[in-house]
Amino acid sequence: MLNFKSEWFHDIPAVIEKTDALYAELVTAGKTSGRNETTKKQMYKERRWLRRFAEPNFDAILTRLNVFYLPKALRPGPAFVFPLRDLDGRYNRAQVRPFPESYLFKEDHKYRLLGTEKAFKGPMWLGNDAPTLQKIIEKRKVCLVEGPFDLLACKLLVPDAPVLSSLTKGIGEDHTDYLRILGVNRIVTLFDNEDIEGSKGAGRQGAEITKWRVENKYTTGIEVSSQQCSASDPSDALQKESLVMELELFLKGL
Repeated sequence: MLNFKSEWFHDIPAVIEKTDALYAELVTAGKTSGRNETTKKQMYKERRWLRRFAEPNFDAILTRLNVFYLPKALRPGPAFVFPLRDLDGRYNRAQVRPFPESYLFKEDHKYRLLGTEKAFKGPMWLGNDAPTLQKIIEKRKVCLVEGPFDLLACKLLVPDAPVLSSLTKGIGEDHTDYLRILGVNRIVTLFDNEDIEGSKGAGRQGAEITKWRVENKYTTGIEVSSQQCSASDPSDALQKESLVMELELFLKGL
């Protein structure tokens, strides 16, 4: 049995290539109209997003972020794959959300990180496409969200909003250096709203730790503030019209 770290699917460009080849076969066989269409179908089912808000920008954003659904016909599917773009524009790592039927699935691991760390240049970000980086440079501001579906939800509502995800509840010094190079002087965190019975949830704790690190530990000169989402997170906001409107208004005001 192969060691997990030696498995073929850590070659993310190969995963993308094989997935595209599989979808080409499925299209020819009349089983799907394409990668984006299957990905949307699975995400609507999984996330329960309101179609009238998600659909207008869905295809463009999936293509821009290179996000896709990996079918069970290709091991280690089924899974959602969120490729991560490094400083050279290459996809050498990916955040994966496996389904229970997937080889990668673990009860205590919602997401799995695949790829080769040594081959990846710079800090890990999801959402660092050219239009987003241009908006961050113009605004000198960035909004940080926790997970890949949170990032995707924000982009579906406001495609060029200056939003990034480090895929965690915070950022490290390498992330901060990256933002300083872009000229960022303000960070707004929009982490998960997990407060229970008056106690601080992990999202609020992560926001406070991020603020302390950026403003004190790293002494960057960047101001950090936090924003609470009325839903449990930005992704869940797309399940209710009033929450969609609130999130969209916030994103447009960044």
